[in-house]
Amino acid sequence: MEYDDEEPRVMRPRRQQLIAEAAERRRRMMVGLALAVSVVLFGVIVAVVASGGGDESKEIAAKGTDKVTVPATDAKKSDPEETTTSAVPTSTTEASPPVSVESSAEEPVPEAPPVTETTVPPEGPVTATVARSCGASGKASCTVVVRSGPSTSAESAGVGLREGETATFECTVMGDAVKSTVLGTPTSVWARDTTGNYVTMAFLDIPGWDTFTTTRPCS
Repeated sequence: MEYDDEEPRVMRPRRQQLIAEAAERRRRMMVGLALAVSVVLFGVIVAVVASGGGDESKEIAAKGTDKVTVPATDAKKSDPEETTTSAVPTSTTEASPPVSVESSAEEPVPEAPPVTETTVPPEGPVTATVARSCGASGKASCTVVVRSGPSTSAESAGVGLREGETATFECTVMGDAVKSTVLGTPTSVWARDTTGNYVTMAFLDIPGWDTFTTTRPCS
């Protein structure tokens, strides 16, 4: 029984020592972790500062030298407005001459206006092709009536132009509005042929002539 009573007194100091060693290991681990975090944060801050400073250095190097105005300190000069100007090079390389900000700035070049190509109608009678006379559905008569005047009520000249046929015209006048289902917009322009008869421009394609304006007015 004496051996059993003495055993706890022998083991208690050893247990306390193990607890103290475990606590010390945890403390060292926390200290090491804190140091590692501090090193990482310091590295991030250094990288950010270095990147910002690099951009600023590139901008200063591109500008060359800046003009610095230094107030005069000579006691003999009584005028406070007199100053001395000195060029302070921003680059340590002596071979490259200083470049002023004014000379390195690029002047904007004005853009040239776009060139609009215009088609000049040829002189004299021109050949036209009958188009759109079959309508948008393709089921119309496909025949254009040639009339004695620029009007839908004018007398027919007894001639009909089929889709794809050609005829010769001299000039254009304003007359009754005629709508083509293909164009979708009515036009009041009529073309006069070499015999003095008229055909609406709604069913004609003439190179250089506009469908809705009198490109070559009749005299």
